[in-house]
Amino acid sequence: MTEVKEGDKFLFVPRDRRGPPEWVTVSKVGRKWIAFGPSYSPDRWRADKKTLDVDGYTSPGTLWPSEEAFEESKSLNRDWQALKQAIQRHYSCPRHVSRMDIEKAAAALGLTLNAVKD
Repeated sequence: MTEVKEGDKFLFVPRDRRGPPEWVTVSKVGRKWIAFGPSYSPDRWRADKKTLDVDGYTSPGTLWPSEEAFEESKSLNRDWQALKQAIQRHYSCPRHVSRMDIEKAAAALGLTLNAVKD
């Protein structure tokens, strides 16, 4: 991501999806945080510069640099859910899948396999 500056716009997507996404404008940039809204406003909030998660006890939402980035993330999550469901439908390892196949898949996903003892 490029350096954030005052006046940049981000798409704010509420975590609970109750409200619609809305465009917000950066009002101040600090070392670790990006602020939105005027300093005197009770509606002012901030986001972490690295994660773009909005500050709060539980983050009320996430910032996206574009609608395309947000839509790509939604698409990726749908694909991930489909993969998880497809794997869960198998009660045992399919015959054509080898131990090496499983180890490669785990490595590609950054997972550590802990063997279950019978």
